[in-house]
Amino acid sequence: VPIVLIAGTDDPIERWDDLVDAMGQQFLVCRFDADDAAEGEAAGTITPGARADALAAALEASELRGPFLLLGHSLGGLTVRQFGADHGEMLGAAIMLDATTQTALSSLHDDLTAMGWDAEATQDEIDAPVTWPDVPLQVLTHDPALLTLGTADIEDLWSEGQQQYGELTPDAIVEVVVGSGHYIDRDDPGRVL
Repeated sequence: VPIVLIAGTDDPIERWDDLVDAMGQQFLVCRFDADDAAEGEAAGTITPGARADALAAALEASELRGPFLLLGHSLGGLTVRQFGADHGEMLGAAIMLDATTQTALSSLHDDLTAMGWDAEATQDEIDAPVTWPDVPLQVLTHDPALLTLGTADIEDLWSEGQQQYGELTPDAIVEVVVGSGHYIDRDDPGRVL
């Protein structure tokens, strides 16, 4: 099963180097370059749906055989969520690494707009209910005790959003990775592996 890694918006694909090295030769690992996908998009038109469509087109052009395991970190989790909704026939399983939540997204509108996203359309996509295929889903979230996001109230909202990801499919497991911050694959690579 090909594994596709999808980084957060401001992370280069090289952010996965250590994880890919740790995986070794036993896995077929691909990195989706969302910035490459965005080059063909007009400023202000990037959404998780547009990214999911670009990923589906790239996978079809690659001639790799699916279904695919998608691993999305942070804002990359929004692409994974939308991919499952729009291209569910291609999805075999998914891992969300501290994926950006519906509630947190509303505080990022200015940042998204500055990066060429359509923040309003993105919020509309994430607020809309979706239907996912019945595939395994692992949701790994940072340790709220670390107060990575600043306050206990914000951490509670983040944790609630992670539980919402767990409702995408009956085969979901939501797990707090104790001692880990937002970059779970760096803080606890063994757990991600």
